[in-house]
This record gives sequence, C-alpha cells and structure tokens, in this order.
Amino acid sequence: MLQQKSPHLKDLEINEEEYIKIAERINEVFQEASIKKDIRAGIIASILLSLLSETEPNYNAPPITLIKDINSRAQEVLDQNQKGQFFEHIKIRLPEKENAQKQFKEALVTAFFLLKTKANIKSAMKAGSDILGTFYENFLRYGNGAKDLGILLTPRHITQFVSEVLNVTHKDIVYDPTCGTGGFLVSAFNQVSKNSTSEQLNGFKQHGIFGIDKQAPVTALAIVNMIFRGDGKNHIINDDSLSTALVTEMDGRPSARFVTKKEGLEHTERPVTKVLMNPPFGQPSDREKEYKFIDHALDQMEEGGILFSVLPVSVMFKVGKEKNWRERLLSKNTLISVITFPPDLFYQSDSSVQIIGIFLKKGIPHAGQKVLWIRAINDGLVKRKGKRVSNPRVPNDLNRIKNSLQSYIQNQQIPIENIREFQKATSIDLSDPESHLELVPEAYLDEKSPSISEIEEGLLKIVREGVAYLIKSGTVSLSEPFPEHNTIPFASHNTNYGFFNVEEDLFALDRGDFHALDRLDEGIIPTVSRISDNNGVVGYFEPPEGAQLRQKGLLTVSTVTGDAFVQLTDFMATDNVLICYPKKPLRLTTIFFIQLMINLQRWRFSYGRQPYRRIFSSINIPLPIKDGEIDEDYIETVVKNSYGWNIVERQLLAG
Repeated sequence: MLQQKSPHLKDLEINEEEYIKIAERINEVFQEASIKKDIRAGIIASILLSLLSETEPNYNAPPITLIKDINSRAQEVLDQNQKGQFFEHIKIRLPEKENAQKQFKEALVTAFFLLKTKANIKSAMKAGSDILGTFYENFLRYGNGAKDLGILLTPRHITQFVSEVLNVTHKDIVYDPTCGTGGFLVSAFNQVSKNSTSEQLNGFKQHGIFGIDKQAPVTALAIVNMIFRGDGKNHIINDDSLSTALVTEMDGRPSARFVTKKEGLEHTERPVTKVLMNPPFGQPSDREKEYKFIDHALDQMEEGGILFSVLPVSVMFKVGKEKNWRERLLSKNTLISVITFPPDLFYQSDSSVQIIGIFLKKGIPHAGQKVLWIRAINDGLVKRKGKRVSNPRVPNDLNRIKNSLQSYIQNQQIPIENIREFQKATSIDLSDPESHLELVPEAYLDEKSPSISEIEEGLLKIVREGVAYLIKSGTVSLSEPFPEHNTIPFASHNTNYGFFNVEEDLFALDRGDFHALDRLDEGIIPTVSRISDNNGVVGYFEPPEGAQLRQKGLLTVSTVTGDAFVQLTDFMATDNVLICYPKKPLRLTTIFFIQLMINLQRWRFSYGRQPYRRIFSSINIPLPIKDGEIDEDYIETVVKNSYGWNIVERQLLAG
C-alpha cells in the first residue's frame, strides 16, 4: 500500500517461470527419493488439497502419521465437493521399507516448504489469485509426470485463447469429451468467472461444465484442477466418451446429463452449445481416430453450436479415410476457420508433427461459405532449456487475430484483410472431383513477393552453399583462386512480379528412379535424396538397373523437406526427389533464382504435409516480369552479383 500510495490491494502477480523452477525442483527431490513419475502428479494434488485447510499438517510427525494427515485433509476436500470416489487415485501411499519411508517423508516436507516459501501458496490463496491452479498446471506440464500418464497437455495460453475467441458465457453448456487434466474446462470456467455475477457463475458450475476422460487417474487430476478454481460442482466423469452421450435436462435452467450411447439415441434434443477439445493423437485403433471424437462431440451439440478442436494436420490433409470423413463433415456442418499453430506447441510431443486448430458450426452444410485460413506460427513464446516461456520480443499472432476471429465466428460475412502467408478468407473448391480436399491454411494462403533483402541474402546463401558443395566433393580445388566479389552494378530493382505455377508454367516433373540406398554399391555417381543439405547429395554409388544419369543444371526438390537445389554435377536420384525439366529454355541464372523462390515456399510444407508431386505442382512462385514475361535480364544481373557465382557458372558450363 505504501509503495502504490493507494489503499487498493492488487492481486498477487503470478510468475510462471518461477513456478516452472519450483516444479522442476520438486521433481528433482522426488527423483532423489525414488518416487515414481506416474504417481507424482497425484502426490502434488493431495498436498495442494491439504493446504486448503485452515491449519497445516504436522511436519515433525512420523511418516505414517504425516501421510494419514495429508490424505485425510485431501479426502475431506473431495468429499465436500461430492468427488470422494476419486480419492483412491490421488491417495499417497507410504513405501514399505523404513529407510524408504524416511526419504519419502523428507521429499514431501521439502515440497511443502518449497510451496510455502518459494511459491507463497498460502498468502496467494488468501489474495484470491489462481495460484493453486497455475502451479498445478505447471507441475503437470514440467514435472515429468504428464508423459508417464500419457497426457498431452494443451498449453494454457491456447485454452485461454480459445475460450475468449468462443466467448464462453454463463449461458453455455460446455463439453470436452477428452478432457485430460481439464485445461479447456478450466479456461472456460475462468472466462465465465471474469464476466458473470456470483449467481451466474454458480449456475454455470452446476449446469454448464461437462468433461469425460477414460483414464481414472487423469480424471482425478481434472477434478482437483477444477476444485482449485473454486468449482467442485462440475460434471467431470471417468468413462469412455465414445460409449456415452449427453442429453438435455432441465434443472431450473438448461443443463445436461450423461447416459449410455444407446440411451442417448432415444433423445432427439442435444444440449451442448460449445465444445473445446484436444483428442488423443495417433491412436492405433480405428475406433479412436481423432475424427471419431469430433463426430461424437458434434452428436452432443445443438444446431448452430460451435466446436473447436486441436488436431494433427494430417487429419485435414490425408487421403483415404480422412478425406472421406472431411467430405461427410462438410455435408452436415460449416467449417469456419482453420489455424496453423507453432510447430513446437506441445513441448512433450514430436515437434515435427504440425498442430492445427479447427472451428466448426454444427448442422449447417458447407456450401459456398468462406473459411478463415490463418497461419499463427508465433505465439509470444520461445523454447528455453526445453521449456516454452514467454518473451516480449517475440511476436504474438494469437493476440493479433483474436478480435477478428471472434467476430468472424459470429458472422462469416464480415470482410477480412488478405495478408499474404498469414490470413485469408476464401471458399473451399468443392466442385473438383479430383480434389484431395485439403483443409489447411498452407493450401489456401497467398504467396508474398520477396523483398530485395530476401533476394540478395537468399541468392548469396545458395550460391555459397553450392560452392561449399563443390569444394567438399572435390569438384573444385581449394588451390584455385577464389574470385573477388563481383561488382556488376544492379539495375533498378524490378518490383513487378507475376506468379507462375511450377508445373503448368515452368517445369515438366519427374521422379527419381529407385528407393533403397542400402542395396547400392559404393561408386562415383552423386546420388540426390531427400536430405536438406550438401546440395541434396546423400552419397556416391553405382547406379542400379534402370537408373537414369541426369544432367547437371536441373533443379531437384526433396519430397520430404521441400528443399530445392540446382544440381552442379551429373547425378542420379531416389524416388523421394522431384526432378524439374524446364518446359522452355531458361538461363542458368533464372533456374537458380527459381530455386530461391521455391525454397521461400517451404512454409507450406511440414512432416504431415510433405511436398509430394500433387502438392508441389499446385504451388505458384513469384518471379519478376517485364512485358508479361519472366525478366531474365534482371534476374541474371542479380544472380551474377552474388559472391562465388563465377565458380558455380564455370562448373555448370564446363564440358
């Protein structure tokens, strides 16, 4: 009060980075005490529940007494919230051996004091801050327990973003059919609490929050997570969501109740107004594919309800069953928006799996409606020591799009600015029978014309890399004089660009001739494969039967990474490489320039959406034009000004 010169107390600010450190320290203490990872989250849940009591446990008591005290307090809180059946899943169990019991107790006491002194838990609870929930989420995320429980936690800033964009209110009935530890339900609750009276919030607690998870221990963690927010009235259950249904119920206000799927078929009315979910990824069973959970969630929704789901990009891109599902989805529902999230959004998962989010409106077939495609690859966080933490110097695309996306969900007729490579509202082409129905931003966003600095720096990089490859391969000797930087004057920069389709306008595409490298004998022929360095050359081999020796000067593209290279020697190629033959004569400098333009399109590709021929052939690249044709004079001037071009040109022109 003295510092602020005001009698008004502010809520305690929560330092999430400090909580991450505390979570990691407690995890280290538990590790030293040989406490298994898969029970650590439950232990922390019991400790935090016990801290909700007015008094604290007696830390000087013998181990068995202390454990009984903590368990008793935790069970009492669960019983008060009619969730006592979940106590067995978080109950602390003492080891059998006396020495192990002593270590176990010491670890618990250390955790208590870290929470008291470092996290200031008790004071923060009295100040009204969401301290318990925030610490608990950080412990689940960074305390090493999530992976062992099979949990893929949706980052808090994403759940909060979605709740705000969907404008969850106290009138909604919110459902998460794969709720895990309750992240989306917590954010929905927080969103309502910010904009409701206490009476409205109590009504939402009792009638508006529904979640389900198949793993009982994980469901228990979700229950605890909600109790920390002051909500023990929710309807979070442990069951198989695909075998259950939600039906409408009136309890003073619209609400819902869980029934078996068979019972649900007897009811025509569906209660859910909003779904927020993150289904399990990559399940081997066809029954538990990601899109099956979306179908289930839609079945529980009223007409016009809005669904959000996190998904791996493959669900909205792959052919086969996934494409058939997308067709069925659009025949009954409207796709409102698709967002590409940062590639390392889930720190616990393989960062090569591209994550997207989709927004759907239940019950209105998708015809000519526009979809808002967004590529929000920056979220204000950076990875530091394996953790994603906020950084004010990093742009936040989610904040940039939040208001316009919220408005677009309410009204898909509002105008949206077309920002190349970032956002665009445009219709899905449903008329092409050969379409693979890709529903991802990378297939719809427009390309940017490159800046002058991108051209100059990009060309310098690929020419230098080409020279480095020639030196490394022994094609160019280090004893040869290296040319000074060219001083060819630039013409005034041509900023007039046209867009050219790589297959229709520029190249005939072919694939390499063989697949297995391990069956080849070592030899002298440079072999281009899917790698993204060394000019794409993976090694030197004897050509297998049927392999073509391709001429230098051709452009190759990896169908795995999307990296393009102009080949500087005669070569052969594996079948995960596309070889580009110019449809009409192009100067060597133009082909190098096209290499750069293709490489600037790599944002369209990911591990889930690889540049196979049908994908690669659909892209358009910007090229400078003059009188409607490619301005090869300008391109030649720019390329020849790149340091080292003399060596590359001499190699390509050599007999």
